[in-house]
Amino acid sequence: MKLSFWIYLDLFSAILCAIYIIQSLVMKKKIYLHDKFFFFFMIQLAIFLSVLLVVSMELKKLLLYSLPFFIGSFLSLAPAIYLNISSLVNPQKHLKLLKHILLPLFFLVTAASTIFLILFGSSKSTSSYMDFILFVFLSSAFVFVIQNAFYIYKILYLFRLHKKNLESYFSFSENIDLSWLRYHVISYIVFIIGITILNIIPSDSEFSSNIERLFTFLYVNFIGINAVRQKPIYSEGEKQIRETEPKEFTERQTETLDALKMKFEALLFEEQLYLDNELTAFKLAKALGSNTNYLSALINSHYGMNFANFINQQRVEYAKKALKKDENRLLTIESIGEASGFKSKSSFNAAFKKFTGQTPSDYLKMS
Repeated sequence: MKLSFWIYLDLFSAILCAIYIIQSLVMKKKIYLHDKFFFFFMIQLAIFLSVLLVVSMELKKLLLYSLPFFIGSFLSLAPAIYLNISSLVNPQKHLKLLKHILLPLFFLVTAASTIFLILFGSSKSTSSYMDFILFVFLSSAFVFVIQNAFYIYKILYLFRLHKKNLESYFSFSENIDLSWLRYHVISYIVFIIGITILNIIPSDSEFSSNIERLFTFLYVNFIGINAVRQKPIYSEGEKQIRETEPKEFTERQTETLDALKMKFEALLFEEQLYLDNELTAFKLAKALGSNTNYLSALINSHYGMNFANFINQQRVEYAKKALKKDENRLLTIESIGEASGFKSKSSFNAAFKKFTGQTPSDYLKMS
């Protein structure tokens, strides 16, 4: 068999998975749970790509030995992505790892046991074992489709939950959004579809095979580079609040909220704590000597909005006054936005238009 450039590209893609794991270990000062799940995903992807390389090289005996690992790896891809994203957007949630890897483990053990019987069992039963391993492989392919549909749905739900949490805890969204992970999921779907098509089309279709190899190479690089850059969203000790606040409060809770309101308004309006562009609900709750449960309840019940909207509304009011001051005429709109607590020009413009119906430049022209 002739080794082509494209087969070497298969090998290089598998090696890249290992390289990005090592790079993450070296570059990151601390390895979080979401990093570990990402490593798990990359290891499974490397195994998956390695077995595809064995198929391309037509190493039939080695393919038989590696088949259990192949089945286990491609059934582990979707759970690994879900665990990676889930631990990133909700680090306090207890993840039941076993229930996610139980299915891949079951198929891996079943396939490995069958391969063992093929190699060391009775020669009379070899044909039956070969039929069974084919059945296991086809069954795993069917399960793979259902499994991916299930986990992709769960991942999309995580995105919606994450957006809600951002507005409950953070007054900014820069560097904590999951846009790259959204692209990761989309590219993963395309990757799986491509691999499926590659196995359906005739084996002599070299052009399609080479396009798939090139896409795989780009896909591995995309997720590897971006995963290294991804920072944890929640710091240690930052515990998320419950998803819904009680509609009614006890008398004692009401008294606590009223007392907290006085301190809250002193910090926000007198000390202008909202000008801190790194302000979070966790940081504000700590300054109040309270917790995010009470802080969220206070903002929701007394001001009728979530944390992000409330803080950004105060920043916009500050910016409106700053834009009208004569001494600020020489300042750029961006610098006024930064002084008002916004981390970027885009976030300043978006918040300003949301609360005034105008962009800062339009507002300045009208004043």
